[in-house]
Amino acid sequence: MRYGFDRRAARLAATLALSGCLPAMPDAAPLRGIASQQADATGADAGAVDGEPQDDVDGPACPPALTGELVLNEIGLRPTGLDLDGDGKVSARDEYVEIVSNAPHPVGLAGVTLHFAGQERGVVVAAPCLAPRHAALLVGSTTAPFLPPAGSLRVALDRTLRLTDAGGRIALRSLAGGVHDAVDAPAAAGTGPHVWARRADGQFDAPFAEHGWLGPGRAHSPGVCLDGSAFPHCPTW
Repeated sequence: MRYGFDRRAARLAATLALSGCLPAMPDAAPLRGIASQQADATGADAGAVDGEPQDDVDGPACPPALTGELVLNEIGLRPTGLDLDGDGKVSARDEYVEIVSNAPHPVGLAGVTLHFAGQERGVVVAAPCLAPRHAALLVGSTTAPFLPPAGSLRVALDRTLRLTDAGGRIALRSLAGGVHDAVDAPAAAGTGPHVWARRADGQFDAPFAEHGWLGPGRAHSPGVCLDGSAFPHCPTW
């Protein structure tokens, strides 16, 4: 399947259009609200880097991530026992893909697409700027709003994730179609959580394994380092 720049650019432009003759831009207030809640919870601007405030939504001060600057860090294909969005039940809406930025400055995620098993699973329409060595939790369009851990962001795609126990190739692509990162997740074995994570947070060359083999008695760690530390303070850095 080909993913051409023209088609992607046209779709994103249509989604973000402000002109009255094109579809209206989706309300970004929920994402801004999450950023504000995170700032209140941490005592700092959710978009601040080294004490300097950044735009809360992708814009001129927040350039798009270049190909290769975003790392797939943890994939919750079957996050058994995790109610990520706090809606009172564990379901497919609690699936997530955690990414980490290795860019030297805050970057924008608008236009980034997630692919699973050969199919596009959604595109990021708008998101707060992602600071260096901070994480973003990519969730589906039906996942309820929630406050992510300090050092991470909640970023909704325009579709449901629909990850499956059968596993498959997971790829993160830029608007132009370049691959930021990709990994082959195996099929789930038996019952229980199936969360695929890097052995060292945010490291491109670190191999993946079942999270339960890596974390200290933890089946998953969405929005935090493997040992539970807050980004960007992972012990491997």
